[in-house]
Amino acid sequence: MLLSERRNPLATGSKSIHGRIVRRSRAAFINDPYEAVAVDIAALRANPRFPGGFTVASLVYDVATGKIETVVPPARLRPE
Repeated sequence: MLLSERRNPLATGSKSIHGRIVRRSRAAFINDPYEAVAVDIAALRANPRFPGGFTVASLVYDVATGKIETVVPPARLRPE
C-alpha cells in the first residue's frame, strides 16, 4: 500500500456516498470507468486542500470508438 493510500481512504478503492466512505475493491473501478472518474471528482471535492474555486470535470475516452463522454460536467469544486 502506498503512503498516499493510507492517508486517503478514497485512494484505496473506497468511495464517498453522502459523506460516508464505502470500501470497494480497486478492480471494481477498473471495470467501470464512469464510476471511477465520478469517484475521483468526489475525492477532489472532499479534499479541503484544493481551493473551491478550481474548475474540474471528468471524461471517459473509449479507445475502441474514439468517443469521449462527459461524466461530470465542468463545475467548481465547491462554492466559495
